[in-house]
Parts: sequence; structure tokens; C-alpha cells
Amino acid sequence: MNETPESKKKGLIVIGGGITGLSTALTWAINHDVKEKPVVLIEKEPKTGGYVTSYKREHYVFDTCQMIPN
Repeated sequence: MNETPESKKKGLIVIGGGITGLSTALTWAINHDVKEKPVVLIEKEPKTGGYVTSYKREHYVFDTCQMIPN
């Protein structure tokens, strides 16, 4: 079976839009031609960021993050 250039295209699928998924997708997009090798980010929540995001409650905005002790 002969491979055409079209069948040699490889992209990246990232599952999870937390900080690691976002960083991975961004790094891929910076280092590859996304028209030739696209990146797809899949997130189950309506908002990306995972534990590094913000939310609104009673007119206040809270920024969240993972705390790593020294």
C-alpha cells in the first residue's frame, strides 16, 4: 500500500483542559504548523483551566490554584 503525504499527517489530541492540557496544546501549537499537524483540545467542563481558573459567587470573583508547599 502506497502512503500519500496526506496519510502521513499526524496531529495531537489533548484530553483535559487543565493547566497541563492547556500547556501541552500551546507548546504543540507553537512548535508545529497547526494547519499541517493540528491540535485538538477536549474538555468536559464548560470552562478550561481545571484547578487553575476562577469562578463567580454572589458578585465576587474567586481565583483558584493548586497550592504546592515548599
